[in-house]
Amino acid sequence: MKKKQISRDKAGHVLESIKKDKSYWENLLKEYHSLAGIARVYKIETRTISNIMKDLGIEVPSQKLIHLSIDQLKELIWESGGVRKAARILKCSHTALLSKLNQSGLSYNDILREYQDKVAPDWSQQVTKVYGDCMIAADFHIPFHSIIWVDRLIKIAQKENIKQIIIAGDFVDLDRLSFWITQSSAEDIAVKLEDEFAMAELVLDKMEEQFNKFYFIGGNHWLRLLKHITYSIKSKRLLGLVGRKDDRRYEFAELFDWLILNDKIRITHPRKGRKLDYTLARDISILFPEQTIIVTHRHRSLEGFTPSGSPMYEIGWMGDTNRMRYVYLTDSTYFRWINGFASCKNNIVRLYTEYNYDWEK
Repeated sequence: MKKKQISRDKAGHVLESIKKDKSYWENLLKEYHSLAGIARVYKIETRTISNIMKDLGIEVPSQKLIHLSIDQLKELIWESGGVRKAARILKCSHTALLSKLNQSGLSYNDILREYQDKVAPDWSQQVTKVYGDCMIAADFHIPFHSIIWVDRLIKIAQKENIKQIIIAGDFVDLDRLSFWITQSSAEDIAVKLEDEFAMAELVLDKMEEQFNKFYFIGGNHWLRLLKHITYSIKSKRLLGLVGRKDDRRYEFAELFDWLILNDKIRITHPRKGRKLDYTLARDISILFPEQTIIVTHRHRSLEGFTPSGSPMYEIGWMGDTNRMRYVYLTDSTYFRWINGFASCKNNIVRLYTEYNYDWEK
């Protein structure tokens, strides 16, 4: 139906000849779906249109909202792309739809926020949070881990009576999926995945004698596996590879870049880390100036203060350098790695390395 001005007399009233044309008004209602739509286009009061249609016996379907629940209305608004589009589907005015929502105690902002939280959540609330005293270790790179340092980690936890541990990245190496394996044509000496995960189970068995809660961050080596399965499985399910998928003692941070300890300490295993400078933790601290920063990945042990005065740490690694083939068999700019881990007791972080603790006692 072509848009045209409804014929009126000089006083602005709708002419009697148009008032009596039932098919004319039925077509208008079919095109604009609601009295409000007609009124908006033709600049006529809704009440006037309602009276005309009532006289002509035309049923205005404004009450079709009643059979929908509030949850159904919200879903319709979200799926259709707005209140006005939902109103067209329901053949009612958008004001009637908003009125229905308001009667249920919902504002339009409530609808917007709920949908926003559904499709674009507040990621600051999604980071895994841990509370209480914890040991913090990273970069075991099983099967290239150091059994000596696993023992030392457990002994310090026993001494401090700490039952939780955060494993901040690269618990397993996933050697068979390494870029270096294909580049160096070393597939024949790559460790089988079955052997890696069998070794990981043995290490976890040992650690479970002390710890009753494990928190994992993925890390860049974990990405090797996720890439090969095109990120189609949640990390929690992959814990089944070491027999812990349904074990309540284990929690895997799906968003594996950050983990927050006691709302004060921010722990991360960056996907990429510069090799030869001392600024990684400092630069990250600029984003979170009020929190203590603990960084892993680079296999270094450092401590200092951020520009804002908060402590920052790199905690070393838990591997055996002599077993990492690309340190010895390929040209590399890798520095000498430092073994170490950290404890957090009463919110005080302490580093443990070969050089700051008497391991003979």
